[in-house]
Amino acid sequence: ARLTIEGQMLGLSSADFQKELNIAQRNFQKEIVKRIHLLKSRDTMIFKQTIRESNEEAKFKADALMAKLSEIRQERDRNQACAIDNFQKIANHSQLWYRK
Repeated sequence: ARLTIEGQMLGLSSADFQKELNIAQRNFQKEIVKRIHLLKSRDTMIFKQTIRESNEEAKFKADALMAKLSEIRQERDRNQACAIDNFQKIANHSQLWYRK
């Protein structure tokens, strides 16, 4: 009865009003689906951007760690070379001491 009254107020028969109502409902549903699709696309884009930024940050941190590791290795190699040199000096000094 309500549809008939509303249809009459718009100058439409009950069947025409029902048809217009169905069209409006389908259009509304299409708009909702479109908005959901856009939101999913936006969420996917945000997710990918977040992953990309996270990967860039991780790469930056990994590069910094690799640089620090390289410095540590160089320092280790220098210390090892100094230790070998010192042992050779001690051995030479020791041989000189035994010869005396």
